[in-house]
Amino acid sequence: YNADQKRAYSKSFELNDHLRLEKILRKTNHFFCLSYDDCFEIRELYEWAYIYERKWFYNTANSPAPGK
Repeated sequence: YNADQKRAYSKSFELNDHLRLEKILRKTNHFFCLSYDDCFEIRELYEWAYIYERKWFYNTANSPAPGK
């Protein structure tokens, strides 16, 4: 959400894209898995959803994690 989207993604989201996605997911009867960086805005937008905190190493350079 707050990440440097131009560097990380070839197709980045604008604010309206995030809002549209939340609206669609709020209405679905299906389970879903959504990954975002943890930030206040996302927690506020998805306050109605079950949020399971997970931490993992990832990068956009497509290289192994340190020490691997």
